[in-house]
Amino acid sequence: MLTGITFKRIIMIFTKSKWYICKLNSEFIKILTRIRATIMKTMQASVEISMYPLGREYIPDIKEFIDNLKKNDEIIVEVNGMSTQIFGPFRTIMQLLTDEMEASFLKNGKSVFVMKVINAFLQQK
Repeated sequence: MLTGITFKRIIMIFTKSKWYICKLNSEFIKILTRIRATIMKTMQASVEISMYPLGREYIPDIKEFIDNLKKNDEIIVEVNGMSTQIFGPFRTIMQLLTDEMEASFLKNGKSVFVMKVINAFLQQK
């Protein structure tokens, strides 16, 4: 949430439990740039992913992959018969998927992962 209060030539901006005070000049532009960077770091995302292990019993590998995703408290993981949906901070999701896919490749060999990614929190409630 971004809140602003203006006093003559000074502006106070509140975001993410921190106040920024600056003059309405180039300093103001610098502060807005920092705020934008902070907001971008917390961009939300939704991912739909399916895993297809090749040449072996696939159910244990898929269950292990999903269970490892569910261990992270920063994301929401929903499973259905066709795919798994993941919701949360973009960078957290992407780093977690990178780590878990690599671990799966190293442990279980060849697999195909199919993903759809959108930069919005689309969880159905």
